[in-house]
Amino acid sequence: MSTQDQVSPELLESAKTLSRKEKVLLVGGAAARTVLGAVIIWVGLSLIPSDPEAVDWAPVLFIIVAVLVFTFFFSFQLKKIKKARYPQIRSIEALIMVSIMFIAVFAAIYTQISIRFPGSFSEPLDHFNAYYYAMTVLATVGFGDISPVTPLARVISMIQMGLDLAFIGVAVRVVSSTAKSTIENRRTATESKRKAQEGVSPSASE
Repeated sequence: MSTQDQVSPELLESAKTLSRKEKVLLVGGAAARTVLGAVIIWVGLSLIPSDPEAVDWAPVLFIIVAVLVFTFFFSFQLKKIKKARYPQIRSIEALIMVSIMFIAVFAAIYTQISIRFPGSFSEPLDHFNAYYYAMTVLATVGFGDISPVTPLARVISMIQMGLDLAFIGVAVRVVSSTAKSTIENRRTATESKRKAQEGVSPSASE
């Protein structure tokens, strides 16, 4: 029996009738998982060597692995939405987590550029400043306190700008459509079961 069959749309509708305490627990649980996930991602980012003498092939390998992990992580979040009791809430949680991971990948790249090629940015970037810069690029804020100086730094920043547009559009659409299709599939499955129990097949009811 699939997860979609196990979780009926009545559970989705029941979210509207949850008590205040139950809603707090539901949202609080999602927030706690999001914070925990963000901490894990940050710990992974901090593992990137920041000592110029330690920079060799390992950081490059780490970045490649990070991209692969992001791809797997995105797919994993979509599966979690399909299995979630409340797909809408899980989809919001997934979108936040995917965004955090997306920024972390570019933060890792900016950190290595700053270490390998000093002077690439208006100031040296550590893990925190690199994440801050990657987030400002995604948000198109442009404070100007940190800016790319060398052609390489500018090219990578431009690549992120371009991917940001695709990421925002694609990620939101994929995540939201996954949640919507999950709900619709559950409703269809429940309706088919109801008709079967009443002795009326879907074809006969048309």
